[in-house]
Amino acid sequence: MLDNGWPSNTTRISRLHWLASNLMLSHATPLSKETTPIAVLTVQNPPAVPYISYAPPIGDTAHNYTFTLVATPPDFVLHE
Repeated sequence: MLDNGWPSNTTRISRLHWLASNLMLSHATPLSKETTPIAVLTVQNPPAVPYISYAPPIGDTAHNYTFTLVATPPDFVLHE
């Protein structure tokens, strides 16, 4: 999870808020007959970067957050 507008001196930078690997997607299950099936992502390992809650500085402009999911092979290893 990236914050794409974190203030740093006189510019804006990207700030990493969370990085996890080995997420597993559950099977999509409808909540009822009238709803769209949903699936749940489960984090299998401790995150490489623990979640940092969003908290733009008071009075700052709105921030944009980006979540990126990438499919990886079963033997993929994230090196720190």
